[in-house]
Amino acid sequence: MTENQQKREAAQREFASDLAHIEQLILDLRDQPGENTALMREHLESARFYLTGSMRQEYDFALGLARQVLPDMESEGVHPGMESEGVHPGLAEFLKT
Repeated sequence: MTENQQKREAAQREFASDLAHIEQLILDLRDQPGENTALMREHLESARFYLTGSMRQEYDFALGLARQVLPDMESEGVHPGMESEGVHPGLAEFLKT
């Protein structure tokens, strides 16, 4: 396998992984109350749009906006369906990358 093929496959795996994470987070947050949660969903939906449209800079920007909302979501407290205080555990982890 050539170096270009390896890079292409790695990029495809990253794309698939990011898209799967965003899709799941949007689903997990869809029924959660709170203005900040709604704003987070909007940013994630924008990120999904930019990711699938191959607009990497816009995708990174949308994730940056989502990162800015994360502390406000955490201060909203317990969300229904979650075992403890805070936000969806996968959300914070995904946004760290």
